[in-house]
Amino acid sequence: NFVKTLLLLFPYKFTEFYYYKFEFFYLNKKNYEVIIHDLSDIIANPRYIKSTKTKADKRTKKFSSLMSWIRAFNKIKRKKNVLVYDMVGDAKFRVFIIKLILKLSNLPVLEYKVAEIGEWKNRKRNKKFFIEAISEQQLNLKFYIYRIKEIFYSRLIKLIKFKKTYLLVNKKLNGFYNSKKIDLINHHSYDYSTSLIEKKKISVKKNRKRYIVYLDKPRPYFGGDTLLDGMRLPKNDIDKWYNELNSLFGYLEKLFNAKVLIIPHNKYKIPKLKKKNLNPYFNNRTSDNSYNACEKHIPGCLFIIADTSTAVSYGIINYKPIQYIYSSNYIYLKKHIKNLILQSRLTGMNLINIASIDKKKIIRNLSVDKK
Repeated sequence: NFVKTLLLLFPYKFTEFYYYKFEFFYLNKKNYEVIIHDLSDIIANPRYIKSTKTKADKRTKKFSSLMSWIRAFNKIKRKKNVLVYDMVGDAKFRVFIIKLILKLSNLPVLEYKVAEIGEWKNRKRNKKFFIEAISEQQLNLKFYIYRIKEIFYSRLIKLIKFKKTYLLVNKKLNGFYNSKKIDLINHHSYDYSTSLIEKKKISVKKNRKRYIVYLDKPRPYFGGDTLLDGMRLPKNDIDKWYNELNSLFGYLEKLFNAKVLIIPHNKYKIPKLKKKNLNPYFNNRTSDNSYNACEKHIPGCLFIIADTSTAVSYGIINYKPIQYIYSSNYIYLKKHIKNLILQSRLTGMNLINIASIDKKKIIRNLSVDKK
């Protein structure tokens, strides 16, 4: 109740999709002031910023230099009842400076620490971890320099303690927190929240047109998150991957008498494209570029096709089967294939090899264990 102004510090290009995802329109309705600072030009890799095609939100203030942001922040901190939503997580020198300025301001800080399920993210940075990374990346110096800097600045940032922190959590988290005083706030995923909002607007009709949802990933056509840390991707035949994927779509459409609907990744959603797709490989199949496409379509679909997408949470919320796909002809990063296996195991779904389709596995995946 004490908050009047929420200041979000965001490390990447803040798009219209994020404004929808964070539900800031609700805060605006209740007369809270929401200020969004896009710090991507200060923090993020320029190639990564450029790769995001979704439109930047007009309500965002973007900064080109650290000094220009400091001047703007000094004006905001004079306001009464300001809460800083700190999402600047990357461990870099400029992030260290930003954290230091936050500490000196004595403003309360809100942080998002909802635990994510991921083999690579949750692994300890031990000897085995680094041996695997070195064997995979070999002489990729950009990647090693990035990781060394990350370790150094993450330890440095841990020395900064805020006066007061509100921590959004979904379970008890053990670890070191950058605060003298912490309030834990129970919090579910953003996907669950937006699903509840959309559920009030729509009703799933029993006899509506049959369709299957494919949750598109940036790779291999787009670069994806590897542009952030300089990780080198294995060389793959892009044409072959999409030929196999389209063959799977055709097979499933015939088998289930349904159409495949493609939902682009949030970094490549362009609402004005409507049913078209930025990716030319989908043979003019229908796409939905709306920001709430997952919430709208997944409740009424037959099942989902996915490849380690966090958007499978919409399927889990609605108890929808998930066909996790991979290709034996495709070379994966170790973290990618480990996360794929982990998601498959935790949801009880078989992995589907699109290079050699197994009808029995697909049919078995239609049975959902709600537990």
